[in-house]
Amino acid sequence: MGCIIFRPDVITKYTAGEIFDVEITGTVSGTISYTVTFVSINPITKITLDRDSLVLKQGEESQLNAEIAPYDADDVSLNWVSSNKDVATVEDGHIIALSAGETSITVSSADGSVSATCLVKVKDRYTVKFNTNGGSEINSQIIDEDETVTEPFEPIKNGYNFGGWYQDEALTTAWDFSMPVTGDMTLYAKWELIIDKTVMVGKKITFRTSRKIKKFTVSEKGIVNVSKSGKKMIVKGKKPGIVTVVAYDKNGYEVGSWVVEVKPRQ
Repeated sequence: MGCIIFRPDVITKYTAGEIFDVEITGTVSGTISYTVTFVSINPITKITLDRDSLVLKQGEESQLNAEIAPYDADDVSLNWVSSNKDVATVEDGHIIALSAGETSITVSSADGSVSATCLVKVKDRYTVKFNTNGGSEINSQIIDEDETVTEPFEPIKNGYNFGGWYQDEALTTAWDFSMPVTGDMTLYAKWELIIDKTVMVGKKITFRTSRKIKKFTVSEKGIVNVSKSGKKMIVKGKKPGIVTVVAYDKNGYEVGSWVVEVKPRQ
C-alpha cells in the first residue's frame, strides 16, 4: 500500500465518482494500490447561529438559522445535534420542544472542525387549582413556567359576596394575577357574608314571616337576644358581632333567615 501526496501546480476541481489519471515516475513491479485523500482547499472556517439561547414552551417549535463563512465553501453541508433528545429534537435547524429541561443544539461542519451551539430551555408546566371554599366550582388551569394565571369568573355562594382569591388557606395574602407562576399552587376564595340588617347594641329589630313561627335557631350565642311573637321575630343587639337567625313553622319548614350584624353603641 502506498500513499500519493498530490500537489499540482494547477488546481483542478473533482467531483465524487470522477476518474482521473496520476502519472507516477519510477519502476513499478506488480500491482500497487494507492489511497488518494482529497483535502478541501476552501473549507468552512466559521459558523454563526442567529441565537445563542432560546426559551420554548412544551410542544412549541422554532427555527435556528446558521450562517457559514466563507459562503462559497467547497462543502456547505451541516450536521445538527441535540444533546438531550428527550427535551428537544432538531433537524436542519428546526427545533421541537418536548419536555421541561435544557439541551444544547450544536451545528457543525461536515468534517466536524467548526461548530456553534445554542442553549435551549424548555419551560415546565404547572397546575393552578381553585378552592372555592363552598362556592361554585372553578376549573384548574395548566400554566407554563413564568406565565400568569388567567383570572377566572367569580364563583357564586348563596348568602355571600365574593371577596377575592388568596394564595394561602388562612386568607391573609391576596393573589396578584400579574405575578408569574413558578410552581403548582392552589388559590383560595374569600367570602364576605351578606348582611341583611344592622342593629346597635341595646336596640331591637323586627322581622316578619308569612307563617306563624314555632321555633328558631341562632348561629352564635351571646351576640343577640331573640324572641318570637306569632309571625314576628324580634332581635335585640347584645354585643358586637354577626349572627344568622333562622325561623321555622310548626312543620319544621324554614319561613325566614336573616344575617344580623350588631354594632357598638355610638
